[in-house]
This record gives sequence, C-alpha cells and structure tokens, in this order.
Amino acid sequence: MLLDGKDMSTLDRAGWKEMRKRVQLVFRDPFGSLNPRRRVGAIIGDPFRLHHVASGADRKRRVQELMEIVGLNPEHYNRFPSEFSGGQRQRIGIARALALNPALIIFDEPVSALDVSIRAQVLNLMRSLQQELGLTYLFISHDLAVVRQVCDRIAVMNKGRIVELAEAETVYNNPQDDYTRTLLAASVVPPPQRGGSMRELVRNNSERSGMSAPATTPPTVVQRGSFDLTLRRLIRDRATLVAFIFIVLLVIFAALAPLVEAWIGHSPIEQFRETGLSPAGLPVAPNGEFIFGTDQLGRDVLVRLAYGARVSLLVGVVASLLAALIGITVGMLAGFFGGWVDTVLSRAMDLIMSVPFLLCALALVSVSGPSLSLSIGVIVFFSWTTMGRVIRGQVKSLREREFVRASRSLGAGSLSIMIIDILPNLSVPIIVYTTMMIPGSIVFEATLSFLGLGIVPPAPSWGGMLADAGANSIYLVAWWLVLFPGPALLFTTLSFNILGDGLRDALDPKARPIRRRKP
Repeated sequence: MLLDGKDMSTLDRAGWKEMRKRVQLVFRDPFGSLNPRRRVGAIIGDPFRLHHVASGADRKRRVQELMEIVGLNPEHYNRFPSEFSGGQRQRIGIARALALNPALIIFDEPVSALDVSIRAQVLNLMRSLQQELGLTYLFISHDLAVVRQVCDRIAVMNKGRIVELAEAETVYNNPQDDYTRTLLAASVVPPPQRGGSMRELVRNNSERSGMSAPATTPPTVVQRGSFDLTLRRLIRDRATLVAFIFIVLLVIFAALAPLVEAWIGHSPIEQFRETGLSPAGLPVAPNGEFIFGTDQLGRDVLVRLAYGARVSLLVGVVASLLAALIGITVGMLAGFFGGWVDTVLSRAMDLIMSVPFLLCALALVSVSGPSLSLSIGVIVFFSWTTMGRVIRGQVKSLREREFVRASRSLGAGSLSIMIIDILPNLSVPIIVYTTMMIPGSIVFEATLSFLGLGIVPPAPSWGGMLADAGANSIYLVAWWLVLFPGPALLFTTLSFNILGDGLRDALDPKARPIRRRKP
C-alpha cells in the first residue's frame, strides 16, 4: 500500500508511530471496540496518552470538545460504554479517531451493526465532519446504498481483487464490470442525500436520539459506576452479609489483641503456674480470671486466640496477595504472548502443581528451620499456580477482543495493552479468586504449625494451639483447648469462601438485575 507515495511496508517502528497520527480506524462493532471496563473519557483520550500529546486538565478539555463535536454530552465524560446506545458508542469511536487530527480515517463497516434510523444519523455526522475538517475517508462496506451516501470514488472488489475503480456516479450510472452490474441489480440504491453543516446535523441528531444538546458552559463531570449495584446485591445475599460481618469482627478482634492483653493483664506466652494450673497440673477451665481457660502450660487461651487470629490473617492475606501478584503476572504473560512463552510458563505451573506440598515443606524446614517467612514463602510457592491458570485463560480470550485491536491501531505497546486494556477486565476474577485463596492460605499455615513446620513456639497460632491440645490427648480433660481454636479456624475459612462466592455473584454482569419492590 502507498500513502502519499510512501510504501507502507517499508516503515520502521518510528515510522509506524508517526503514521498512526495521520491514519486512524473506526471499527465495525461499536460494542466490542470500546473497553467495557474503562470510562469513555479515558477511551477517547487514549490517542493523547499514547502519543504524549496532552495530559491532565488539557486532555480532559480536549476530550470533552471531541465529545461535543460528535454530538455527545460532555457531561458524560466519566460514564462507561454500557451506558450508551449503539449509535452513541459509534460516535465515541469516531471521537477517538478524530483526536490526533488525522488526514485519513478508515471506516470498517461502521454502520452495519446499527439500526436503520441510527445509521442515518451516523452517516450524516461522518459526511459533515468530512466537509468541516477536510478529512479523507477509506470507507469499507457491502451496502451499496450506504456507499453512495458517503463515497466520491468507489473501488469494487471481487475475491480480493479490484475489478472496477471510478467516480461514484460513474459506477452507479455506467458500471463497466459484470460483477458491479450484478451487485447493483441486487441492491436498491437511493439517490445520494446531502445534509447541512456539521453543527446543524449534530444538533438534529442529538434531538432525534434523545441526547441533550452540547453544553455551552464548562460541564460538571458526573461519575457513575456499578459499585452501588454490587453493594446492593451483596446486602441482599444474607449468607454473604453474615460472612462479611464475621470477617470484620475477626479483624477487629485480631487488631485489638494488644488491648485484650492489656485489659486482662496476661501475655500470650506468660505461664501462670500457680493460678493457671490445677493442683494436679492440668489446665484450668474457663473462669472469671481466665475467660477461655488455660492450656497445659498455664497460658491464657483467650489472649493466645487473639494473637493467633493476627497470625492467621496476616499469613492468609499476605500470602494470598503475593500469590495473586505472581499468578497475575505469569498468567498475563503466558496468555498474551502465547507461543513458546505460553509453553514454558504453562509447563512450569504444571511442574509446581505436581510437587508434594508437605514433602517440600519438610525439606525446607530441615534446611532453614521453621519461621513465619518460610510459611508464607511455601504457601505462595504452591498457591500462585491457581491464579496463573485462571488469568491465562481469561487473557487468551481477551487478547482477541476488538477493543484490544483498537488499542493496537492507536499505537499501544504490549505492556500498555496488558495494563490499561486487559487488566481492568480481569478485576472480577482477581478479586474473587484472591478472596478465595485466603482461606486456603490460612489452612496451609495452620497445617504447617500443627506439624511444627510453621510458627515457632511459644508464639501463638491456631494450628499450634490445636497441636498442643492433641499432645498426650490433653483435650480429653480440657475440651476448651479444641473448642475455641477449632471453630475459629473453621468459621474463618468458611466465611472467606462464602464471601468469595458472594462477590463472584455480585460482580457478575450477567446476574439477574435487582428489581425494586412495589410499595
């Protein structure tokens, strides 16, 4: 292809970046070409960001000017694409293409997915923009009626080869090729219509589509999102609400562990040989001084339970976040680049998943000894592969979406596409699976501590408390040693699992909408 006499196939990276400022693309699908997880202002402003043309308040002002030009309300700057109709979304795509003042805009079937009434509005807008801004269009369509409304010269293609190239009226009134005549005979082509100025057409189109007229004063930006809908869904899910309340209370209990220690006056490792043990040397049952009783060493179970909650939550949250970060990074690289990168990283995940968890933990402890950091490291090592597999599958699907191709056409690099375009669309699985990884990490830590491979005694942990209760079957005479840490571990993991399920349902865009109850 030649553009202004320059062979496009000879352009290097810098040449293509400069060429993208002069050539822009409007896609066929107004729904798929806009990133559903990004706001309209950010989508239209992408050309400014990628080519370092404008930033901050200047970018916002120029984006809102573009919205006004194409007949959109600038006050809708912070809305998501789902809040616009098909015709309005195509206007957003046109505004994005106009951002860098290109000399050529390629329209790939831009109205084929629109209703007939909306199609006329978009065509009128395109023609007016061409007249006012001096643009050149390369308009691709199979609809001869639409072609006649827009094009001055027409190239008819058959099986990938141009069979006729002439002025529009010549093609319609005196076609030279048999294929062209067949197309015209099979189509109803009305005479071309010419509209008024761009401002008049934008105003008329806005009135017909129910949009408010462009603001004449600096607009007030209104932010909208789906947070309120998600919150209402969570509140209406009673199981999720109860689980969330339990987790909040547990976090408060763990955070206030030093206050509990100061209030009771007992340290988590302090041994009360005189008052905390019976004359027979057995733990003391719950009483006024020891609310949850004592263990076999005379230590206060309530204080140890509070500090054990801190350890479990710390390990669960930190290990899950680190595992999620590694899994997201590896999964995105594998899914986005594919090929040998995907093969190597996928086989690495398979290898890690095949390693026995306890044997690996035993080997590490035998070398370095048990510690909190080792527990977190082992949990992260065995947990990130789950997130990696989920993200890999999601990215492989997202990378073929049209909004990713739109970003490529603007000149976005791989890193920008992964972070700006793909990562926001992974927010739901990331939130859900990270939440559901926390209980697994808590159970891993409890298991390691129970086996003596985790938290080093006498530091309290729920797994260690259960191990102490099982030593010499002391729980047979001191039931409270199992009653408190056991259910705490059970209800904590259960609550995080229920919360993860609830978040998945609440964040699902296909979930049944909430209906207002009639008074």
